[in-house]
Amino acid sequence: MKRKAGGQPLSPELAAIIANPDSYLFAEGRTLADYFIRDGAIGFMVNGREYDWLIDHEELARSLCVRLIELGVEQRK
Repeated sequence: MKRKAGGQPLSPELAAIIANPDSYLFAEGRTLADYFIRDGAIGFMVNGREYDWLIDHEELARSLCVRLIELGVEQRK
């Protein structure tokens, strides 16, 4: 079983998201155009406003970021 920082086991939900990030990224009708990456952090847009996505789990953040880059998300400086 994978473990998160501090040695605690990952929850089954978190492990499933890491294994299949698309199911999480594109839930609730989100599209690739809703996301961007700036300085290594994931951002998203809702109703024309931009937000930073604060993800407090390194492995999850990395999984989502890698997948968005694979899909060709807009990368900003």
